[in-house]
Amino acid sequence: MHQQDNHNVTEFHKLENQINKLLKQGTQQLFVQAIEAEVQSLLNNFTSRQANGK
Repeated sequence: MHQQDNHNVTEFHKLENQINKLLKQGTQQLFVQAIEAEVQSLLNNFTSRQANGK
């Protein structure tokens, strides 16, 4: 393998790692938002109930 080929592979892996990092961060943010929305929905259901469970 030529030195230039090694450089291209290294640069590709750097780019790939950056893309993976961005995807991971975006996925984590989406999970957090989904969990927060679910918890808020559950809390809204409980706050609308009366003490007798209705």
